Order: sequence, then C-alpha cells, then structure tokens
Amino acid sequence: MKKTIKIMLLAAAFGMTVQTGKEAQAASYVDQSIYTMNTSKVFTTESEVKKAVETLKKDKKWTATYQTSGNTSTYQLTASGYESQTAASASAAALKKETGMSGTVSPVGDRLPLQKVVSDPVNDEAQAKKLSLELTKTSGLNSTYEVINQSRPSYQVISGTIDSETKVKNIQTELQKQAGVTSTYQTENKAGAVYQLISGGIVGQSKANTILQGFQKESGLKAVLQTVTAGKPYYIVTSAAQASQSKAQTLLTQLQREAKISGKIQKTGALKNVYRLESGYFKDNKQASSAAAQIKKQTGAAGTVQRVGKTKNYIVKLNQLNDTAYGKTVAFFKKKKWRYTSKKISSTQPYQVVTGNLLGDDQAKKAAAFFQKKKVSATTKKTGKVSDSTYRLVVNQSADQAKMNKGAAYLKTQKVTSSITTGKGQAVSKTYSLKTTPVYEQSKVKQAQEIIKKNGVASSTKTLTEAVKQYRITTEPTVNQTKLNQALSYLTKQKMKAAAQKTGTTDYGQYQIKTGVISTAALRDQGLAFFKKRNEPAAYKTTTKPTYKINITQQFTGLPTVNAAIAFVKSQYGWTATAVKIKNGPMVMQTNYNLTVNEMVNKQMKVSPQTDGAAYVYAAYVDPATSTVNTDGLNVRSTPDSSSASNIVAQLNKGTKVRQLGKEGNWI
Repeated sequence: MKKTIKIMLLAAAFGMTVQTGKEAQAASYVDQSIYTMNTSKVFTTESEVKKAVETLKKDKKWTATYQTSGNTSTYQLTASGYESQTAASASAAALKKETGMSGTVSPVGDRLPLQKVVSDPVNDEAQAKKLSLELTKTSGLNSTYEVINQSRPSYQVISGTIDSETKVKNIQTELQKQAGVTSTYQTENKAGAVYQLISGGIVGQSKANTILQGFQKESGLKAVLQTVTAGKPYYIVTSAAQASQSKAQTLLTQLQREAKISGKIQKTGALKNVYRLESGYFKDNKQASSAAAQIKKQTGAAGTVQRVGKTKNYIVKLNQLNDTAYGKTVAFFKKKKWRYTSKKISSTQPYQVVTGNLLGDDQAKKAAAFFQKKKVSATTKKTGKVSDSTYRLVVNQSADQAKMNKGAAYLKTQKVTSSITTGKGQAVSKTYSLKTTPVYEQSKVKQAQEIIKKNGVASSTKTLTEAVKQYRITTEPTVNQTKLNQALSYLTKQKMKAAAQKTGTTDYGQYQIKTGVISTAALRDQGLAFFKKRNEPAAYKTTTKPTYKINITQQFTGLPTVNAAIAFVKSQYGWTATAVKIKNGPMVMQTNYNLTVNEMVNKQMKVSPQTDGAAYVYAAYVDPATSTVNTDGLNVRSTPDSSSASNIVAQLNKGTKVRQLGKEGNWI
C-alpha cells in the first residue's frame, strides 16, 4: 500500500503516464480547458426550437436550453376592387407567372341579385348586331343579340316567267322605289342543242391572235386559243478541224448522203506551219551532242547531230517543227546565244464541217450521232431561234347556230379550216322569276301586283304561315348597378325600350386576391409594384414574430473534443457553431519513460524527489497591467531558455490570468 501511494505521488508530480512494459519514449501535451459551443442557427417558431433541443438530448444526451434572439417580420398582400371572379383569377394567374407568388381569390361582402338588360324586339339583324357591339363598348358589359319568332301574318308576291335579266332588274327597282318592297329573283335554265367549233392549225402566235380577234368581231362568239404544237429550238452541229479541205469535203458529202443533213465547210481561222532549223557549227561531236540533249530537255524538240563535210565541225538539225515547238526552240537558241538558220517548209489550213439550222432535239442528236460514227468529235449549240408554235381556235358551247356558221365562214376567208359539232342536254336558254320578301301590309301587296302587271308579267300571292324573325339585345348578367344604368341609358338614346331583368341567381359584387406569407420586404415590394402596374389597388399586412436560438450548455474538456462536437452538429443538422472557452485548464504533458513501475519507483527513491520548482514564460506575451496572457499556445518552461523544447512543461492560451512571482531578464 505504501509503495502504491509513492507511485501515485510520483506520477502526479511529474504528470507521467506509467507503463508496465518497455516502449519507445514519447511525450505530448493535452488541453484540459473547459468549453461550450454557440450555434448561429435561428429558429422562427418555438415548437421548432423545442424539437431541436429534444433532438440534441436524444442524439447526444447534451444539455441545452433556448431563448428568444430577436424578431422576424412576414407580409401578406391583399388586392381588391375586382368586379368578377374571372377578372380576379386572371390577375392572380398573372401574379404567379410574373413574380412566382401565389394568390387566393375570394369574394367580398354579401351576395347580390344578378340582372341583365333586355331590349324590345328589333326587325333588322344588321341593326341588332350593330347595337350589341356599341352597347358592349359603352357599358363594358358583354352584349349579344338573339332571335325571337313572332307569329305575324305576311304575304309574298311571286311573278310569272320574265324573259330577260334586264327586265327583272327593272321590276326590282320599281318595287323598291314605288312600294318600298324588296325582292329577289332566280334563274331558270332551259335545255336544248349546243354547238362547238374547233379550227385547224394556225402557225405563229401573232397570226393566231389576229385571227382570234377577227373571229370574235365577225361572229359575236367568245373563243380561246389552244396550243397544238409548241415551237422547237434550232441547233447547229460543228465538227472538229480536219487536216485538209478535201477531208472536210468528204465528211460533208457523207453527212448529206447518209444523214440527209445539209451543211457547209468553213475555215477554222488558224494556219498550221512546219519549220526546219539548223544550228551553227560546234567544234566537235561531243559539243553538238550536248547541245542536242539540252534542246530536247528544254523544248521537247528532237534533233540529229551531223558532221559538216570532211571538217571537224558538227551541227544539230531539227525538222518538222510546228509553230509552238519552233517558237520554243528559237527562244532557247537566243538564250544560249547560239547561231542558227531556219526555214518554213510547209503551211496548211484546217477546215470544219458545219450543219445548217437543225429544228428540234431529234435533228441535233441525229447529226451528233453521225459525227460520232465517223469518229470525229463535234459540238452542238443552240442558235437562239425557236420555230413558230401551232394554235387552234376553240368555241366550247353556243346555242346560236347562226353565229357558229358565221364564224366558220370568217375562218374560211383566212384559209383556216374548221369543224362544228352538235351536243344535247346542256343548259343554254335562261328565263327569270321574281318574288318579294315578306310584306305585312295589304296595300303594299296590291301595289306590288300592279307594278309587275304593268311590265307585262303575271303574278300570284302566297300567304306565309311561318314565323317572322325578330331580334332582341341582351347583356351579360351582372350585379354592377352602374354598368346596368349605362346600358339602359345607351339604348334609350337609340330610341329603344329596354329594362333590367333579374336572372334569379346571385353573385358577389366584389372579389379580392390574398397572397400567401411573404418572407421578405423585397418580395413584398415586388408584389406591390405588380398591382400598381395594372392599376389594381393593393395593401399589405405585417406580422412580427419572435425568433429563437439554442444555448448548448453541455461542457467539453479540451479543444479537440469541442471541435468534434461542432463538426457533428454541422454534418448532422447543418448548423454552424463556434467553441467558447469557459474555464482555463492546465496543459498536461504525457510522457512514456520506457520504465516499468518497479524501475520507476526504485529510480525515484534513490534521489530526493521534488515536485515544486520554478516555471517561466517570455515576458512580452503577458500584459503587465492586467497580468493576462495575450497570445494562444504560450509555452511554459522549467528554465528561462527557448533554444530547446525539452524544458516545455505546459501551454497557456490567450486570456489566461497569471501571478508573477519574479523576473529574470526577459523572462518572468
């Protein structure tokens, strides 16, 4: 027991960790200060912060409380003055689209009876349509008109057969002016024989147009021109150059005999010349041969080397040079400054075979095929001219045989043939009949009958039993008395009777939009700006509520421990927290001395143990006025010497209070 107490005293004096085995010696300092943590997380409701405290206790068994930390304001917008649910809903939809805010539409006040304005009957549909459109513009109420049937008796006067359209139109005019009665007429077609005329071919559009105009003038019939054969383009085909006129003539003769195509021979415009060239003297065969090789390489012309008589001199002779080869050779000799003599030994003129104008693609292809057969290349080209088209004159239908015969006679004078065919069952003769619109007064019926009779036409009268249409103007139902009065006032000015009628249903006179909770003043102002832009009155209500923060009162020993706790709340709950030191603790050094318990006791008991001793810190890191450490991690040393780490016994953090016992130089 006594030995055990000695061991504990020894460990306490030196802050040692006693090991029973032999291990490598190691030392470290452990922060023993006490910490709590502060989190910046703000909760907007008390229930939410309570739940967070309970979660901390459940997850980590930490002690924590909460308290109010300030206030937060939220807003709600109300827009009013909408006369219908449709208008309010449209504005709410626009608010959602433009700002992202949702709004709820609700009625304001009590339900009121729905009424609509209804006019007396109007006879004319066009007038009813016009009045309903103007009523919509004036009152702001959607207006329309509807058909109502009245059982008023009416009569209709119907004419007999009228032989011309001019006559029936004249009767219509008299009925309108003299009796104030409108009418319509219809055409009746009579079947009979019809005739068709088709002319023979007329070559050339100008000639065809002239004959068409003369035909229509002479016969009084309408006719059209139809294209029988469209004009074709003209071509010429030209052969490649032939070496001599005799060869070209032979080719032309074959073209005329075999292909039955006429043509001619023409010069190509370019002469073909042949030259001979001899060089000046070269002193030996070697020089002459070298010159011939250079000429061949530079111009392509092959020459022969010849000795000049019995002398030792040689020349280069070049025969059969065309214009191009001759020009290149002369230029090369001049460049080399060699003397030469030359002579034109022959000259020929190439010829081509050219066809006459060939009409159409078939003739052009026939000529090209001939030259291909003779293995002579050739080119085909349009002349730019086109042959005349062929037309015919056509009269589709006419019941007047005399006019047809007159037209055929005119064509004969123009040396153009024609034929006339006859058909049956097609409408060619027209008659007309007239009937009035419904007439309500017997006096007008009699007046209409007399007008028709005066024009030599019989008539009859029909009593109409079906109802006569009239029209009534109505507005959409509304509870807005101002708009109802505007509609009634407009119709009164138009000298029409109208009244407001209840529909038997009710509706609200006003609707409003209320937004959800708006979290910021910026969003509130954005909503107000939206309604202001639309000239819709809006206001807002502010709601102020307290906010809450958690106080984590749990204490943690050492900075690593509290930092681990901070990391936990960040990863687990997403809260940001900071460590707060509430009590300074010693910096304990733990050292493994590589001794067994017995060895350590024996070692210690052989000396005079002393657990007290001086401790030093650098004076610049302690505020003399407050005796407070002004930096973190200040080393406490057993001797006033900073050249080694072996004398460090503890560390102090910023804010730690110390008591100065004495001073040695810069150390206290």
